[in-house]
Amino acid sequence: MIYFILRKLLDRIEETLFENQTIDQLSASLSISTIHLQRLFKASFETTLICYVRSRRLSASLENLLNSDLRIDDVAAMYGFEHAQSYIRAFKREFHLTPGEARKTGQILKVTPPIQLFPSNELADGVMFGPEIVHIPKILCVGKPHIMPNNKEVEVPARTAQEFWVNDKDKILNIQTPEAYIGLTRLPKGNADYTIYTPSICVSDFSGVPSGFESNTIPSCLCARFHYIGEHHYLDINRNIAKKMYDAISTFDKVSEIKYSLFHHGMYFERIAAPGFDGTYCKMEWFSPVYEKK
Repeated sequence: MIYFILRKLLDRIEETLFENQTIDQLSASLSISTIHLQRLFKASFETTLICYVRSRRLSASLENLLNSDLRIDDVAAMYGFEHAQSYIRAFKREFHLTPGEARKTGQILKVTPPIQLFPSNELADGVMFGPEIVHIPKILCVGKPHIMPNNKEVEVPARTAQEFWVNDKDKILNIQTPEAYIGLTRLPKGNADYTIYTPSICVSDFSGVPSGFESNTIPSCLCARFHYIGEHHYLDINRNIAKKMYDAISTFDKVSEIKYSLFHHGMYFERIAAPGFDGTYCKMEWFSPVYEKK
């Protein structure tokens, strides 16, 4: 359902670039509330819907601005701007020069292309995005470790995460980001038949770690970052969803043209912003350290 909504929305935006289509009208055309649509778009693409629509209109307007003798007022009206000054101000914020200067200087301008969604992004109850290569800062976290035999069901980490979040996290001192859950998986070297899964929370320092808990440092490093948007509570991630997520991650590591590869030892972690679940969808980020291929 999420995949269908986003595909329809992106198509609708492209179809209405010449119209002054409001966000309310876009949401009405998809039979979805404006608030939900804006949250879903921001969680999926990490920019606001209104900014993306404006950037697409401005980028599309370059064709008529630079390849015709139309007045700037007419170009503005063609792309849904009620006043030429509104178009000029938005254009300058987007491209750092005015429409008139763009015509005179012939400067190369960086445009916002249409966002593409592909069938490979679609999961049963959500959408998978990525990877992006990001640099994460050093993260200090404290949690409760669990030995996870490799034949355990994928729902087991979700249950341990829930138990930690409800019963254990408030025992930890110096919590830095109380809304962010960190699920840290450590991979023993060799062919071990288990992993160590530690439901955790970020802290400012390791003073006063409670008995039965442990401290872990995630080093500052390059990571492949995937993110998943699901139409359910994050605790309801099931076997099928998890398998498709790991399949997508595994596919990334097998593409020879990609500059980076995943480490197959050490650790990886997921991050969930608990307030991100608004009763309709959840967002989960998955990070794995990478190294540059030689």
